[in-house]
Amino acid sequence: MIDYIKNYCGIPLAVTVYDEKLKLLRLTALAHLTKNSIKTDETSPLVQSYVAGYCRLYNISEPSEQWRKAEEARLESLIELMFYGGV
Repeated sequence: MIDYIKNYCGIPLAVTVYDEKLKLLRLTALAHLTKNSIKTDETSPLVQSYVAGYCRLYNISEPSEQWRKAEEARLESLIELMFYGGV
């Protein structure tokens, strides 16, 4: 279930040290989508992109401020696209 997230984050599938954190972050990202009235169908490339991006943003410790802001803007753009354009 988190394989697409690990691929997006550049984490080899055999590495399991981050699995529990990624599972929790995945659930949090899906809750954000639900809160915004967006379907959480993980077969959708947009949903996968949002969830994986959310996990990458919050899995990295101490990201640069510029990268963090750019990633947050990208996630907001994805939410807007899914909300108005459908999943």
